Amino acid sequence: MNYSIPLNKTTDTIHKSLEFSYSFNLTSNNNALETRVRDAAGKISFIDSLSNVYTSRFINHSIRAGYRYGSNKINYSIGFSLQPSALTGSYEGRTDKINQRTFNSSPSANFSYVITKTQSINMNYNGSSYAPRFDQLQPVPDTRNLQNVIIGNPDLKTSFYHSANINYSLFGVTSGRTLEVSFGAYAMQNQVVNNIILIKDTLNSLKQETRFVNVNGNYNINSGYNASLPFAERKFVVSIAGNVALSNAVIFTDNIKNNNKGLAYSQNVNLHVQLKSLSGGAGASYSNTENNYSHSTFRPSNLGKLVF
Repeated sequence: MNYSIPLNKTTDTIHKSLEFSYSFNLTSNNNALETRVRDAAGKISFIDSLSNVYTSRFINHSIRAGYRYGSNKINYSIGFSLQPSALTGSYEGRTDKINQRTFNSSPSANFSYVITKTQSINMNYNGSSYAPRFDQLQPVPDTRNLQNVIIGNPDLKTSFYHSANINYSLFGVTSGRTLEVSFGAYAMQNQVVNNIILIKDTLNSLKQETRFVNVNGNYNINSGYNASLPFAERKFVVSIAGNVALSNAVIFTDNIKNNNKGLAYSQNVNLHVQLKSLSGGAGASYSNTENNYSHSTFRPSNLGKLVF
């Protein structure tokens, strides 16, 4: 639901308003996992300790109030949002239940400025909540794959996602030249990640057990550009583009925390030809990815690729 209160006359060239919005999301799940074993005599038995029937429900409210301003050159809105959420669940035949209630709040902002008829800049920030899946919360082992037993963590918290980006664009009406430059940053609080634990079995080989934990420190920062340069009455067009991204991913193995700091960049060049009786194109691109782990035992190779 959205509701707006104008703060100016209808004849004004500048538009101002107060805005209110509310959204509601309900997700309900019913799941049944039954485990049976067959003995040497062929008799099948039901294993209740490895079986699970559960229901879950996630309710999320988003309430926002803001102010909007609009003119021929400048448009912006600023606001504040509240996001209460509740995750509940119960198991058939068991007394333990999951009841998580979370309250997140964040500002939101959008800004656009028309510098000239051919240039503009846009900026925005948003925040949102994400609840862990119920299978990540349930403590009953999932043994459908005995080489990877999955055990949930009922103490997981709701994650919160921050997103911000800036975009600049330039377009030449007569020349056809274009330029776009962007910058973005993303970060997650209490993100749910896997904790992979390696366990020796009776045959002295390894199998894994997957558990889940909340972590902070995951982020991604990226910037890029895209330019188009036509010439010879637009019969030839040279396009160049590039991107650089910095990231950090928190992972767990055998209960040991590890940070994977990544650097990725790419560059490509293309030429397009459009004549009366001939059209074609050629291009080349290069990309490189580097990863550095904080744990000394992780030493991955850097990857580079050149394509024509």
